[in-house]
Amino acid sequence: MTSQFAPSGSVHPVRDLTNVAELFGRALRVNDCVVVVPVYGSGPTWADCVDSLLEHTSPQTPIVLFDDAGSEAKMLAAVRDAEQRRPGRELFRVRQPQNLGFVENVNLAFEMLNPADVIVLNSDTIVGPAWDAMLIAAGRSMTTVATATALTNNGTIYSVPSLSDWDTIVPTRTEVTRAAIQVAARSRRLRPHMPTATSFCTFYSRRALNVVGHFDPVFSPGYGEEVDFCLRATNLGFVHVAADDVLVYHAGGESFGDTELNESKWANDQLVTERHAHWARHVDEFVDAFDSPRERSLHLAGCAVRGLTVLIDAENIHPELTGTYEGSVRLVRALDAHDDVRRIVWTASAGRQSDIESVCTALTLSKSVFVASEHLDSLPFIDVAFRPYQDFSGQHWPELASRAHRNIIWILDLIATHVAEYSASYEAYTRLRDSMEASVQRADAVAVLTPHVQRDLESFTRYRVADKVFELPNGKPDISPALLAASQNDVERERVDDPARAEEIATILAGEFVLVLGTNFWHKNWTWFIGVMRDVANMGWNGNVVFAGPTPDNATSTSRDRAIVENWDHHRVSFLGRVSDNERLRLLAGARLVVSPSISEGWGMIPFEAVAMGSVPLATRGGGLGDITPSRALSLGLADDELDAQVVFRLLTDTAARRAQSAAWSSVDLPTWADVADLLVDHMFDVLSRPRTWRPLHAHRDQRAADRMRRIRRFVERVFPRGTMRRRVVSFLARLLRSLRRLARRLLRRPNTAR
Repeated sequence: MTSQFAPSGSVHPVRDLTNVAELFGRALRVNDCVVVVPVYGSGPTWADCVDSLLEHTSPQTPIVLFDDAGSEAKMLAAVRDAEQRRPGRELFRVRQPQNLGFVENVNLAFEMLNPADVIVLNSDTIVGPAWDAMLIAAGRSMTTVATATALTNNGTIYSVPSLSDWDTIVPTRTEVTRAAIQVAARSRRLRPHMPTATSFCTFYSRRALNVVGHFDPVFSPGYGEEVDFCLRATNLGFVHVAADDVLVYHAGGESFGDTELNESKWANDQLVTERHAHWARHVDEFVDAFDSPRERSLHLAGCAVRGLTVLIDAENIHPELTGTYEGSVRLVRALDAHDDVRRIVWTASAGRQSDIESVCTALTLSKSVFVASEHLDSLPFIDVAFRPYQDFSGQHWPELASRAHRNIIWILDLIATHVAEYSASYEAYTRLRDSMEASVQRADAVAVLTPHVQRDLESFTRYRVADKVFELPNGKPDISPALLAASQNDVERERVDDPARAEEIATILAGEFVLVLGTNFWHKNWTWFIGVMRDVANMGWNGNVVFAGPTPDNATSTSRDRAIVENWDHHRVSFLGRVSDNERLRLLAGARLVVSPSISEGWGMIPFEAVAMGSVPLATRGGGLGDITPSRALSLGLADDELDAQVVFRLLTDTAARRAQSAAWSSVDLPTWADVADLLVDHMFDVLSRPRTWRPLHAHRDQRAADRMRRIRRFVERVFPRGTMRRRVVSFLARLLRSLRRLARRLLRRPNTAR
């Protein structure tokens, strides 16, 4: 039967539903699902609701408008316009002969669509892509599920706090679609148990409808009926879940067509409390539960929509980067460019501000700000605190970690926990080991560079870490000969600033040399390698050896290096100390061979930098180097000096061997730093979905304050129902108060941020 409001000439007219067999072209079956939209007139959101339904609902899910005898003109016009824009999708309508109210209108739908499952969707909503399929999947995720309800901006216990702005600034359909896609992409599908549905967008399983019955008409025209239904279902053993991968915009107050009917909410709430004496206490305790699956799901959804705010512990980062911190800075730069990161807060002692700002300036960051650790009280709420290197002292990181919802630490290597002499004293070494263990214990996730670092960590710590460790490698070097060619101005400036140094570098580059880069710690193995190069020279090679990198305060091999050089030929060995970025590039590009003789590494960036600059790399397989060195590449074995000298000599003199070595290292498929940042962001969302590992003492105080605010919000919800004039007045006063407080803080707070 063609409806009176079918558009003229439409191929797929909206049809009045006279027989439910029309929905699927057959009789309804168990496991069918139908979307029911109770509609009464046409509210401001109705046109967007219909458009989004036609655009995003699966073809396998029929849509039926249950028209409760409201005003038809605007409502039907919106339906007609939407269908003309999207031909090929049918909408069905059931028109009630007289107004029944929400409860009895939906009950009729439940009865008419038996034995199918039913999704009840309010007419003042906007849905996103695949919303129905994901909601059905949540509703069928366990055989005991009675209802599954979407997340929203306006749905009591299903409300995402970060979307509260949508209550006053109505989003466009495009904005809702984008937000829904982001929530679905980042959801971990925890599907947390909930005490009740909130039926703005709820899947009702036929099992529950068949066993429990329908809504109680005593709640007509509406409000409280879904709570009563859910509590009756719970008493019979059913459960209710949040579909935490589904986000639906809910305007609120439009479904009845007359917001004054919201006054019935108060009376119906009282009726629910009388019937279910435990209800008020149950829901209060449920909402107040710390770190519950619901709380985590809502926070995760908020992060997905607005983006993450990440705190970076930058205390040890210096403008003159060593290998350890160079990777850290490259990763943070990639985080700054990531679409799912909203803001990055760099923090360190106030005295380090100029250093950190110079790093940020050099990296041309757009989302980063600096906040001195002395002013952490001024920080916004932090989603994830990230320390991009291990904790050496325990002085700053515990406090920073406690400031965030979750924390992640990146363990690059554990060499400092193995060698006491790397610390200024044994007491300092003990503190270092203790702080390393404590940071691992308190971390919500631990990133490691390579499998070797994970094995080393599991052998070091007393705590179980396997369930929170993930591999976070270094990214592909962002250097190339083209970068060197573009830096000639730096070369000229260095010649003017330090002509003696410039002459030394020029002399080295004019000859044939082997290059060793790195900080001169004992484990870098410079002394041993000088002995090997003496053997290589005895084989007939006439080039030089260049060591470049800073000298640490403790456990440096400088004196032994110079002693063995004196026993060989001090004219053939250069110790350059710390080199500039430009000098580093020139040395990498000009070296005959770039060697990493290290006994232990967490990763080993230098071989890849050598390949990127067109040189031939050679490394040991010590520590993490063994995880990344190609199987067909030649390497230093450290077990036989004569054999190692032959390997070095071959790579210096044999063109075919050099070509094969470069090809082997070039074949390693390294991720880009953007890939690494994407992996880290994915794990940030993952830890936000998991229970918190560590709760610092002051978090209990913060939790009590949060509990008080929740109780105030619940009081406002009950006494000032949404849609009423009372609620509008209270909302206006609350917004005014927040604005005044923000203004007062800006006027009184001492400036402490930069960039």
